[in-house]
Amino acid sequence: MIKKKSLFRAGIVMVIFLIVMVITNPSKAEFNRWILRENGIVCKDEGQNEKCMRNDQEMVIKNSSYHLRNIGIFSSFEGDFEFVKGEQIEVKILGIFGNVYPMEDGLLWEIVN
Repeated sequence: MIKKKSLFRAGIVMVIFLIVMVITNPSKAEFNRWILRENGIVCKDEGQNEKCMRNDQEMVIKNSSYHLRNIGIFSSFEGDFEFVKGEQIEVKILGIFGNVYPMEDGLLWEIVN
């Protein structure tokens, strides 16, 4: 009887844990805000030819491509941003529990992506 109660409680805790992971999973907008903030970029508009500022210099995003994979309990984001002046930013990010973590190519990135 005690074992059944323990298993039931462990199951309830696991379900609650998974629900919290799903609720706190970062969205695409949160990934974008993190990317801009980490690179010191402030943008006014959205979409193609978005006007942005960094270090008091105007930048226009020429092209952007990204891959967002939302697993439910975590998300991975991989993106390339090209600016008119030729500068490029490439990012790989893991989002879990409402936090965003930069990643690099490697075994861990291959596992989560």
